[in-house]
Amino acid sequence: MKAAVPPQERIRFLFIRAFEQLQGGGPVPPLGILYLAAALRERFGERIEIKFVDLGLATLDEVREAVAGFRPQYIGISAMSCEDALLHRTAGSIKQLLPEAAVIVGGPHASILRERLLADEHIDVAVVGEAERTLIALIDALAENKDPAMVSGIAYRRDAQPTFTGPAEPIADLDVLPWPAWDLIDFDRYARRPNWNGPLKEKRFAEIFTSRGCPYGCIFCHNLFGKTVRLRSPESVLAEIRHVHDRYGVREFHVLDDIFNVDDARARLICESIIAANLHLSLAFPNGLRADLLTDELLQLLERAGAYKIHFGFETTSPRLQRAIGKNLDLPKAMRMIDATARTGIVAGAYFMFGFPGQSKEEMLATVDYAVHSQLDSAYFFKATPFPGSSFYRTVQESEKDPNDFADCHFYSRNRSYAEMNADELNALIMSAQRRFYFRFDRLWRGFRKAPNKRCFLKNLVAAAALALQSFLFRLLIQAAGKEKS
Repeated sequence: MKAAVPPQERIRFLFIRAFEQLQGGGPVPPLGILYLAAALRERFGERIEIKFVDLGLATLDEVREAVAGFRPQYIGISAMSCEDALLHRTAGSIKQLLPEAAVIVGGPHASILRERLLADEHIDVAVVGEAERTLIALIDALAENKDPAMVSGIAYRRDAQPTFTGPAEPIADLDVLPWPAWDLIDFDRYARRPNWNGPLKEKRFAEIFTSRGCPYGCIFCHNLFGKTVRLRSPESVLAEIRHVHDRYGVREFHVLDDIFNVDDARARLICESIIAANLHLSLAFPNGLRADLLTDELLQLLERAGAYKIHFGFETTSPRLQRAIGKNLDLPKAMRMIDATARTGIVAGAYFMFGFPGQSKEEMLATVDYAVHSQLDSAYFFKATPFPGSSFYRTVQESEKDPNDFADCHFYSRNRSYAEMNADELNALIMSAQRRFYFRFDRLWRGFRKAPNKRCFLKNLVAAAALALQSFLFRLLIQAAGKEKS
């Protein structure tokens, strides 16, 4: 790894976002990469040229074309654990074309499994944790041919051995970070693709972080931003929203905080500032608010600020399991606030997880029963997934079941179950939960009335009905085959 850049030469940096299509969610603008690009521009100014390729919108051949045409000295790849194989293929393709380029990987997967990734000779550096300051320090060192050991927060090979330089300090004041480099993306291309939030209300959307970190101890969390919550000021949040609204014509914003309402007073101030700005925005919260922290006053302000969709992380209705997984949700209050949200006209959704160690069938069915009979408009019945870095991952590693199949490391896994039933039985339970939840006339009618895009709602309904019919016919064929054998 050399990649030194003479002072008179421009620095060329190519960002690549790995992407594997999962059920229900397409590519969204990569907020982390856009933050890093903005930080590099702030540090190097006109000396740096940055390009970006999203493998959710492009092919690996197009990545190769970009590498061959741009000839970057530095290439940064962001990937999730389920994209591990694609990450390695991409790094290998790059090194075939530009063996002298420095390949830098980042994100939760790289942060936790840095030594494993560095076993691949095509990967030079893994950035661990928050990367804005670390990446600047790394490029400073590499461009000037200095020892990367001086840079905190990276892992690299030293004398052919993986070496970690120690954690970097988290960024305490998020207000000082430059806003994401939105000019690197085409808003309309992302708006035309499905995303985790569902159909858009406006023509285009942008994402925003108003905080980093989460103080809770859920066993399934990879904990990239740490347990210390760092909050942006309401003034900083509004200034960024106004900038993206005015410059790019964006009227819909998706808040990606771990818990937007972790500080109720600040959340209320943000809503009040948006209302006072009179921007007529549409807001969605795909990552989830914490239902038992939600207050009636904040809910009213969210509605007035333009919130049209709020998701809640619920996971389970079992008090025992709430304690076991570290969620510790106040279940009665959470249920009350979810119903209150639905009554405002805001689309209310919740995430549930099945397949935790020791989770019984009765506990799962009780959770399904709650969802079915609640005022929720949407429900996501996910597989409990041991992401690298989570305490769940460490627990499963120590058992007989091996979680190291990264291609299967996602919420829609067909092969995982750590509960008191096998994977096939759990898959059937989840399919049954989806049918019971969605195929109710009252919920379908309420969903149609609330839907921000009624055409998309009907299209999705037809697709869901077709999938349910296909599943039903498949089961009939299996039963018929079994009778013939007997």
